[in-house]
Amino acid sequence: MEDEKGVNGMCKALEDMRREVAEETAEQMRVDHAIKLIKNGKLSFDEIAEAVDFPLDKVKEIADELFLTV
Repeated sequence: MEDEKGVNGMCKALEDMRREVAEETAEQMRVDHAIKLIKNGKLSFDEIAEAVDFPLDKVKEIADELFLTV
């Protein structure tokens, strides 16, 4: 019985880690997309925020970081 609990616990831990990595990857992809759109310069920050489903403040933060490193 203890081994079964241990296996179940390990499976849950691995699934939680997999889910976390997937969420982080999706978030990074959205950031990368926002960066491309900001660099392109054809869309407003409002339009970019809508396109990548980020709050406007997040897009502005990304843009600020971009302009500081350019």
